[in-house]
Amino acid sequence: MDVVEAYARNNAQAWRHLLPDQIEEASTHRGFDVLRTKDPLETRVNLTCASAEIPDRVSASLSAPGRVYLEDPFGTLLPPEGFKRVRWPVMVRRGPAPQSRSGVDVVAVGDEKTLVMVERLIVDGFPMRSRQPHTPQCVLPVGLLDTEGWRVWLARDQGFPASACLTFAHGGVVALYWLVTAPSHRSRGIARAVLSVILRWCQGDDVVLVSTDEGRPLYDSLGFVEVGRGSLYTRKNAGLSDDRDHGPGPPRASVPGPSGLGR
Repeated sequence: MDVVEAYARNNAQAWRHLLPDQIEEASTHRGFDVLRTKDPLETRVNLTCASAEIPDRVSASLSAPGRVYLEDPFGTLLPPEGFKRVRWPVMVRRGPAPQSRSGVDVVAVGDEKTLVMVERLIVDGFPMRSRQPHTPQCVLPVGLLDTEGWRVWLARDQGFPASACLTFAHGGVVALYWLVTAPSHRSRGIARAVLSVILRWCQGDDVVLVSTDEGRPLYDSLGFVEVGRGSLYTRKNAGLSDDRDHGPGPPRASVPGPSGLGR
């Protein structure tokens, strides 16, 4: 299977696991995976096959109340009217794992308390304004720890939670999501240490991600290569009570800077 298509299928399935209690409606149609949630009021449409046009059945979902996310990892869709567009690279890495930085303790999370630490890092680090103030399981359900394919990673620096991310093995690839480092621990090589541990754990598997411009230098330096350019389309329809970011957006593997990049 093509790497971009493998990532697209992984990403669509990931959202079904991340939103199990919020999903009110879920459907698939000709390579479009549609999820609708009430709290927050959102519609997410994820492509799993390259397409230039949106079928009428799916197009109706783009007019649903609330925030609408349309994610096209293939970059083949004709831009829908009224949507903002952000482009990003789909990247993959193969080959031997790099050496990890000493002094950073990176572990796979196995308990609810530590999962909440990771969630807090993600919510505050990107930041996710609609999830603030943070409440447990607003993004990462505890059931994720027992869901096949998922791993949650946490790095501690001198005993303090410093960096975190998620990996999901599905569709023949391991996808990397929501890599974040706390502001007080940035520019110290900790994100690189986390990635080095994960790449060693994934030895032999294709590791895929989508990256912001700010995160790309790190991935380039670790041997990730661009295999495609995707697009994220967003629009705010009627039904939202204010102008905040009402959702976590796509779980990109970006590394937020001091101002908190990503959604």
